[in-house]
Amino acid sequence: MLLADKASQEAYADGLKRLAGADQSARIAELERECERLRERLEINDECPYDGIATRDAAMKFMTQEINSLRSKLENVSEEHDKAWRRAEASEQNLLALTAAFTAPPAAGVPEGFVDVMAAVFRELEHRHGDERGNAPRHSHTIPGVWDEDNGELAGKPCAWCALWNKGKEMIKAASTPTPTASEQQQPISDEEAVRILLSGGTLVFRVPHPVKGEGV
Repeated sequence: MLLADKASQEAYADGLKRLAGADQSARIAELERECERLRERLEINDECPYDGIATRDAAMKFMTQEINSLRSKLENVSEEHDKAWRRAEASEQNLLALTAAFTAPPAAGVPEGFVDVMAAVFRELEHRHGDERGNAPRHSHTIPGVWDEDNGELAGKPCAWCALWNKGKEMIKAASTPTPTASEQQQPISDEEAVRILLSGGTLVFRVPHPVKGEGV
């Protein structure tokens, strides 16, 4: 575009300056609005509580605390797991010692099946929770040794495990004594004492009553 005179050229240049100034003002206003928007995002927005950097920072802080808490719980679980393994290993060693004791040739005069009953009882010694009222450990029959009505086909029938447990306890107390001297009077010992003697390398002498004539042993 050609301008005819100098006055026209100056007027055109002045118009360009005013236009440029208006564009700059608009740009500045736009930048100010953007700054304000960003400034607002630094604070928690009540209308949208999950918006804003501050909210995200708070969420990250909360999640970090949760992670630390879970990590602490994991360490505790790992420690308990290790303890459980150590207890299991100790129980296994005890079981091996008892197995060795009960697989040895039985003493003369011990009834058939006696050693098996004793072994079954001793294997449960570390798990005797609930050994009350004539029930085996972890059994809670209303009538001692008899299955309750809510046990389906077993209801009203004798519990074989309770019978075995109680028979074993009777046999232990009646027939197990530590090796006595000639001057010592033989006294029954508890099943726990019998286990302690076996695990310490001691021996047990089984006193089996003579059967009544006409009855089996």
